[in-house]
Amino acid sequence: MNLFNLKSNEEPQTYIVKGKQLLCHHCSNDMFVLKYHTIHEAGSLINQPASCFICTECTHMHWFQATE
Repeated sequence: MNLFNLKSNEEPQTYIVKGKQLLCHHCSNDMFVLKYHTIHEAGSLINQPASCFICTECTHMHWFQATE
């Protein structure tokens, strides 16, 4: 599944990223809200799409950059 073609998801749910269940690095929670953003690199005209999974328990953000 290509996560970068989807819309942000405000409903908390579990996610599989590259074949592994996503768990929060801080609290081990498995429920996240998904947001999509564009990473703007200083001095570059190239903007990179990125997914941000926000833990519903501790609000730690897990970022994944698109690789194609």
